Amino acid sequence: MTSTKEFDVIIFGATGFTGFYVLRELLLSLEQRNHEYQNLKWAIAGRNEQKMSIKLNEVGNELNKNLTDVTKIVADVSNSNSLLEMARRSRLIINCVGPYCHYGRPVVQACVDAGTHHIDISGEPNYIEAMAIDYHHQAKEKGIIILSTCGWDSIPCDLGVHFTKQQFLGRLHSVETFVTTIPGSEGYKINTGTLNSAINGYRTMNQLRAIRRRLYAEVLTKKIPKSRTVLKRKIAPFTRSEISGWNVEFPGSDRSVVQRTQYYNYEHFNEPPLQIQTYFTVGSFTHLIGLIVFAAMFALMTATSFGARLLSEYPEFFTAGAFSKKGPSRTQIESTRFRTTIIGRGWSKRVLEQQQNKDDIDVEPDEEPDETIMVQVSGKDPGYMATSTCLVQAGLTILMESDKIPKGVLTPASAFRNTQLLERLRERDFKIDVVQSIGN
Repeated sequence: MTSTKEFDVIIFGATGFTGFYVLRELLLSLEQRNHEYQNLKWAIAGRNEQKMSIKLNEVGNELNKNLTDVTKIVADVSNSNSLLEMARRSRLIINCVGPYCHYGRPVVQACVDAGTHHIDISGEPNYIEAMAIDYHHQAKEKGIIILSTCGWDSIPCDLGVHFTKQQFLGRLHSVETFVTTIPGSEGYKINTGTLNSAINGYRTMNQLRAIRRRLYAEVLTKKIPKSRTVLKRKIAPFTRSEISGWNVEFPGSDRSVVQRTQYYNYEHFNEPPLQIQTYFTVGSFTHLIGLIVFAAMFALMTATSFGARLLSEYPEFFTAGAFSKKGPSRTQIESTRFRTTIIGRGWSKRVLEQQQNKDDIDVEPDEEPDETIMVQVSGKDPGYMATSTCLVQAGLTILMESDKIPKGVLTPASAFRNTQLLERLRERDFKIDVVQSIGN
């Protein structure tokens, strides 16, 4: 971990709601693996030095640690010189300043200019994929790693799918993922930062098609062969025997992130790609109706800039309290968990052995997929605790195992496929297990 830079990691945006949990997770992780991280040098950065001191005091009091000597760096997304100065001082920037569609690009630019690794928790496809177009080749030339979606969006899904692929005894053809959140007795309120990112994503969907044309022409240039069997997208709500509840399409970044992983791994590792569809599960028909009503209201209000502003300004009123500027309470956060179930179908070893061109990954067996696997990924509250765990463990993995990670603007599974990230996550209360494997 030898470096000429002053710090190994700087947490940028440490004064926000998420920043508390990221700081807390970093300190707990350093303590848990003290033998590995004892020489790690870290600092925090933000716009306001006083607020940084307050946040350090808040975290220090909870963990019974004196953090008064932690270096505080003043940096602002509106001041490119301050960002560049910050980036030059560290091997890695953990960026917590969102929405990234508004504030992410200048930080990435500063990191590329400074030759510094960068990770964030964006789940905004426009931003994520535009960064790949604009910075992948530069990052690769400079030998640095740029990663978005290093929170709950989309490490559990992307690494979960990669794990499923590794555990499947044959060749995996496709996966369907089912995400569910399990709140405690007090329910859960979602912070409006998530809502604002969703509003921006919905209103700029028409730009995404052009971005993806460029992405799959300029960055991921090797075309994936078409499969004879297409995994159909289910638009209407549906039930499934393995999943308790009603399932609807999941609008997050998981599907697009996993698809990028498949393209990248096919092009760079000669790995057979798979198809994916992603769904969100609600526990009852009543919750399903509520979700449908919210989706209709969301589409109606975001159709105009005036409606979008109203929704952003008065989230509690227009979402019946589901979204809040204050976010969830500490009790709500600590009593909530998530579960991602991944159900895959593919060809067993028996079928592959009968295939004539068994070494040609572009040729699929003539038979239909004959085997099923089910994997579950679970952990703490997705909004803050699981997100901060994913983000910090991703950052520590980059610092400790950068020699095992390809360089450029990557997806989590493409970056961490040969690292110990899953083991680090398991140590921090993530569970990732095969729960079922069935042949026809």
